[in-house]
Amino acid sequence: MKTLRVTPDPEQIELSITLRHFITDWPSAQGKFVAGITRRLRDLTVIQPHDLKVSYANSLGDASCTCRLFGGAASIVLNADSLKLSFANVTPRAYEVVFAAIQRSWEFLASDFPEHGIAWFSLHSSQDVAASDDAAVDTYLEQFAHDGAVAVAEQEAGIRYRPSIRVTFKEHDRHWQLHRSVEESTTLAKGLFVTTSIYMPESELEAFGGLQEAVARLHAIADSAVGLLRGD
Repeated sequence: MKTLRVTPDPEQIELSITLRHFITDWPSAQGKFVAGITRRLRDLTVIQPHDLKVSYANSLGDASCTCRLFGGAASIVLNADSLKLSFANVTPRAYEVVFAAIQRSWEFLASDFPEHGIAWFSLHSSQDVAASDDAAVDTYLEQFAHDGAVAVAEQEAGIRYRPSIRVTFKEHDRHWQLHRSVEESTTLAKGLFVTTSIYMPESELEAFGGLQEAVARLHAIADSAVGLLRGD
């Protein structure tokens, strides 16, 4: 496989932690969220009253509690069946703080809602990565070209075909899944758009040494599978 050395742009990260049993006492959950999240994260970022939003929906499925972090660059949302975290424009230097926020939020769920349990988590990340020049990107993508698509592009005037790749790994015994896709970037002239999705039962994290270690190992597997070499 032809490899490509790339320089990553800031990353968008979304994490969803799914409860084994959904929350039924929502008024109590609201109080736990406001008190617990602000207490656990206040030394990572300033949280003001306007950063917290609590819904009073008639349907439990629509109920939510939201906390903005880092001036709105991130958020934590508690629903009846899950806790979701979103982080925008994450740079390598911010990873340590991001994973600290994730770890403390995870601990909040485990300690404040122990009767509900944590079933599994999913993590989705996306980012553009820059290459040295267009030729390098072209050479890299051409190895994934599909003959049928190439033939159509040659026969139809005005059609431009750009190959892409998607790989999926499934661990049958432990039931985790890893998905990686790579395609041409729509924002970088000399780049690619890379997405990674990880699905894993909470019970398997110990085998990887923890969440951050699991994410790093599976990202490395995905990079190796599609031939990406990341630089600083």
